[in-house]
Amino acid sequence: MPIRGKNELMQYIAANDFEWLKANDAASQFSCIYEDEQGITIIDKLRGAGVFSDKDIFLQLYRNKEQHMNDWNEQQWRGKTAALFSILERYPRDGSLTIADAPVGPCYDMVYHISNDFFLPMIRHLVELGCELDHNNFLEHVYDGNDDPEYQLYDFLISHYQTFSPQALATACAAILDHETDETELKNQQIVSSLLARGADLNCSVNDNSCVADYGSLFGAVFAIAPQMLDSHPQIAKDYLPNETALADIDWEYIVENNFGPTHLEALSKLVAKGAELPLAEIAENIEETWHYLNERAVEYNSTDAAEHLNQFDLMAYAKALRAMVK
Repeated sequence: MPIRGKNELMQYIAANDFEWLKANDAASQFSCIYEDEQGITIIDKLRGAGVFSDKDIFLQLYRNKEQHMNDWNEQQWRGKTAALFSILERYPRDGSLTIADAPVGPCYDMVYHISNDFFLPMIRHLVELGCELDHNNFLEHVYDGNDDPEYQLYDFLISHYQTFSPQALATACAAILDHETDETELKNQQIVSSLLARGADLNCSVNDNSCVADYGSLFGAVFAIAPQMLDSHPQIAKDYLPNETALADIDWEYIVENNFGPTHLEALSKLVAKGAELPLAEIAENIEETWHYLNERAVEYNSTDAAEHLNQFDLMAYAKALRAMVK
């Protein structure tokens, strides 16, 4: 039977009828109790009785993340923020809290929303208290579409956890490559090298719910963004060839539209010479379609960007060269 209102809820709390509160999902009323004048005292009492869980307390922090922002940013706990953390500190972990995404509900897409440096104080403190973290998912999102790479959270993850899934390493590596190079270029290169040293595999698929999903695999990202790495990076084997997994989910139209040029053509030629089986005809077709699109934009719509692209890249010559490689 659903709780019929705050008055009924408070009656059972006053009577210490914890079994009734558990049976009637008092946890669904957590926010209502939290807002009460005596809310923190009641939450402490119900957490001690097992009516509320670690996860219930965390979800309140997450729901009110804007309210707690100043506390997190200054790495100090005040007011209700401090009180909720104090409750977590007083009781042993109950195993209910793993900070991770969920298919539905309040935790849907949560990792993406808090996978940045701003929330690191909260994340670090919760981990110190013994809460679990889906560190693979966090690594996949640490550079996922943020305006600035989240270096502090990355440093925490990579130093605190010894092992990561192949997909997490590949996705993080692709995502940091995808960031525009600026004053952070050297640091980004160091991170790429660090992830490759950790075991980031070019043949591994990337997370299909990440900002680098169109690359399909780490190979797709390296080829599209820095094809020279395939021949020059010391942590990429000279005899490396992409396998079926590496090629399966690459969106070649997306890659061709992103400034396919002589370095890409040279990289493909070297891979073919080593025996790689690549969809050369498909790539050539996408290059030709891109040329037709840009030519239309330049001629019919006077697009200077399209004209500059066509002047900079001889797309039809690249397509012809690729078709000549087809066996």
